Amino acid sequence: ALYAFEAISKDNYSPISTYDVSAEDFDEDSLNIILGLPGVNFDSEAGLVSIPEYKLEDFKLTYVSDPLFESQWTDWFDGIQFRFDNGPNNLDGNPLALVEIKKITYSDTALSNFMNVKMRYKNKNDLPLRPMFNYRIDFSSTILDTAYQVTGNGCDALPDINTQLPFKVTNITTGRQVKVQHLDKGTQPAKINYGELSAGGGCIPVCAQSETCIEQTCISTTGYKNCMWEFDESLVLIDTVYTSNNLEGNDEKIYNLKIGVDWNRYFAQRSGISISEITSEDWWKMIWFPTHSFDSQDVVIYGGMLYQATEDV
Repeated sequence: ALYAFEAISKDNYSPISTYDVSAEDFDEDSLNIILGLPGVNFDSEAGLVSIPEYKLEDFKLTYVSDPLFESQWTDWFDGIQFRFDNGPNNLDGNPLALVEIKKITYSDTALSNFMNVKMRYKNKNDLPLRPMFNYRIDFSSTILDTAYQVTGNGCDALPDINTQLPFKVTNITTGRQVKVQHLDKGTQPAKINYGELSAGGGCIPVCAQSETCIEQTCISTTGYKNCMWEFDESLVLIDTVYTSNNLEGNDEKIYNLKIGVDWNRYFAQRSGISISEITSEDWWKMIWFPTHSFDSQDVVIYGGMLYQATEDV
C-alpha cells in the first residue's frame, strides 16, 4: 500500500501537518503497525503518536498483469492524481519470462543500430520480491571482468580462470558491480530460450551435446563450452536482494541477460564498407584459420565474435 504526505521542505522530509493520538487508544499489535507507517513518530514520555495528515492513505498498488491496472488512479488531491504501474506479479501470457525493459540508453547512439539487450526472469518466484533495478553495462576493448561462475567444463583446462568478459555490469540503483555467471552453452540454445530460434518438432535422433536442434536439424553449437563469451550467449546476473526479513541482503540469481550484436551491421558501420560490397571471398579471408594471415587492425571472425588484430598474425 502507498502513503504520501506533504513534507516541510526538500531537505526536511518531516510531515508539515500531523495530529496526535494517545498510544493507549491502540492495542499492542495495532500500535506496532501504526508506528511502521511513513512519517509517524512516537513520543514515549507524553505517550502520544504523531500521525501525518496523509494525502494518500493505504492506496493499494496493482500490477500491469492486472487487466484493470489502467483504471487504478488515486483520488484527486491538490489538483492532481497519480497512477502507479507496478511490474507484473505473474508470468501469465509471458511463457518466455521476458523482462519488460523500460528504457535502454546508449552512450553511442549508433550502437542501437546493431545491438540488442534482452533479459529474462530467472525464476517466477522472484516476481513478488520486486527486483526492479537500473543497470549499466560498460564495454571495453580489453578485459573488464571475469565470470563469477561458469557452467560446463570449458574452463577446466585453465586453472583458476573463468570466462574473461569485455564488459562489466553495475547496478546503478545500489552502486554495486554485479556478479556474472556465464552459461557456456553456446548461442543457439540461448536464442531458443528467448524465442528467436525454434527446435521445430525436435530432432530424431537426438543431437550430440555439442549440437543444437534448429527446425528439426542438428547444427553445430557456436561457442559450446569454449570458456569464451560470444554475442547472444546467456549470462546470469547475481545481484543482492534485500527484504524486510533480511536487511543485510543475499546474493540471488534473478535475471538472465543476453547481449546480441548484428556483427554484419557492426562491421559495415565501423569499416564504412557496405555489406553488399563484401564478397564471399572477403568474408572467407576474415574467418580465423591457422593458415590465414592477418595484418594489424584486420577484422577477424572467430566463433560467434568479431576481433581486431593488434599486430600482424
